[in-house]
Amino acid sequence: MKKHPLPPIIIWLITGNVFLYGQWQQTNGPAPFAGPVLSLAVFNNMLFAGTDSLGIFRSSDNGCNWTKSDSGITTKHVRSFATADNTLFVVTDEGLYFSRDTGSSWISTNLTRSDITMVLMHNGSLIAGTEEGGLFRSTDTGETWSNATSGLPNTGILSLVVHNDTLFAGTLGDGIFRSTDNGVGWISTSTGLTHTIINALASSGNDLIAGSIDNSIFLSANNGGTWTVSDFYEYSTCYPTVFSAKDSILLAGTDKCGILLSTDHGSHWSSITLNEPDLHIKALAVNDTFIFAGTSRTGIRRRPLSEITGPIRTAVPRAVAGRTPFTVSTRTPSGSGVTIEFTTFHSAMVTMTLFDPTGRRVVPLVNNLVAAGTHRFYCDTRSLSRGCYVLQLQTGRIIRSKTIRLVH
Repeated sequence: MKKHPLPPIIIWLITGNVFLYGQWQQTNGPAPFAGPVLSLAVFNNMLFAGTDSLGIFRSSDNGCNWTKSDSGITTKHVRSFATADNTLFVVTDEGLYFSRDTGSSWISTNLTRSDITMVLMHNGSLIAGTEEGGLFRSTDTGETWSNATSGLPNTGILSLVVHNDTLFAGTLGDGIFRSTDNGVGWISTSTGLTHTIINALASSGNDLIAGSIDNSIFLSANNGGTWTVSDFYEYSTCYPTVFSAKDSILLAGTDKCGILLSTDHGSHWSSITLNEPDLHIKALAVNDTFIFAGTSRTGIRRRPLSEITGPIRTAVPRAVAGRTPFTVSTRTPSGSGVTIEFTTFHSAMVTMTLFDPTGRRVVPLVNNLVAAGTHRFYCDTRSLSRGCYVLQLQTGRIIRSKTIRLVH
């Protein structure tokens, strides 16, 4: 008899008034045919999405529902977000705006350039990078600006990050520069870099991470003094488009390899993208419950953060890599609940739980050893509020989830 490294599962959901999505769950937006989602941000328990041609949207329920959120902005092309205390900043193709009411209204700053790439706030200074004019600095939240290019070559700025109370800027062909005086002066810090177009920067623990459009990731453990190449060779056909760091988790979005994960501050990487139709990742954001990915063609997708906090390299054995261990389909509505039917090929320990949009466990459905065969469990949803819920199933080291949207 053929042995399976982990017990495969076939699962059906026979549901009433629900919508179902895959392991990486498709959110309900931000809008139909929104095109590329260029930026994401988590601010005041809201998820914000900036699109290529439809403006800004926000969601208070992890992407289940979205509302337009760009009152006061005259353009619809949104490049990036930045947060500082009670202020949310947004970069558009008509300049920099800010909001102090969680995106309900926006006010233009006096930096109205069309080539701003990104901004960040550090020690009371607002730093803006541009494609053609270097860096600009404001100490009054954007009312007035001064040129901040002392020590910089005449180059474009593609990325910015704060690491160990030091500002770092990635350039368009001149490597990386750092500033220890809030952007007043800059010095080159590119020793060890073999590629000098630095389109992404991140701070993770004691390490600084740099992504190059030449398909490389570099690491520095001494505040940019020297750089070494990360173990990125397995994905050397891709380049990192964006980083996102949270606690010990470091994520890299790429141009054609989907999303990569590192749990050792960028030294090693593994893929957390399986069978995805859109592998070009434009934006990433993480809150306490989900990872969110803005894509070039399929809107915003999300995945429970709990699914990737374990040993990712062994989560899907090579023998079944690229295959999901169960499939989902809808059947005739049952009206008042959800019936989950799954089949195991071997006896297996199965845990199945329903979580609400905040990540709180609502209903533990299964937590026991089940024999080989088909099993059916029923969850009465009449007491649950409308909205998105996550059904999570685990057997062995495999964890998969489905989003269930109750609309009764």
